[in-house]
Amino acid sequence: NNILVFGTDGSLVDAWTLNYGGAHGLSIHREQSGKEFLYITDTGGKVVKTTLSGEVVLELPSALACGAYQESQPYRPTETAIGPTGDLYVADGYGSQYILRFDKTGKFLTMWGKKGSGTGEFGNLHGIYCDKSTGWIYVADTANNRTQVYKPAG
Repeated sequence: NNILVFGTDGSLVDAWTLNYGGAHGLSIHREQSGKEFLYITDTGGKVVKTTLSGEVVLELPSALACGAYQESQPYRPTETAIGPTGDLYVADGYGSQYILRFDKTGKFLTMWGKKGSGTGEFGNLHGIYCDKSTGWIYVADTANNRTQVYKPAG
């Protein structure tokens, strides 16, 4: 199962799966409406937004499908962050080492990064977080033992 839900007493109250091969990242986000959603990042190349009960309400296009990557570039995302305007930042940490930015409807906007150890380069984009008050993007670059910080546009 991708998701196991436990009660406060530790009992299992719900379980559901999307049948993906490598669900890796999980983010929860409360929208302005007050409703909460999960963002599940699968290293097999899928990023989806679901209700808390597992209904898929948005699937982001792959890096190839949205025109960001060439066919030779692997896409194995590890985590997703949600910005204050609803923009989605996807870390391709097991693939080509880019951050892909989508709007809240799933439209591809831009990307930045590449494999390496210099400024703006990544060795393993393992985690990504967005500070809601500033919009700054914090990126865990584990192979280079550092955290890089970016403005929303990269």
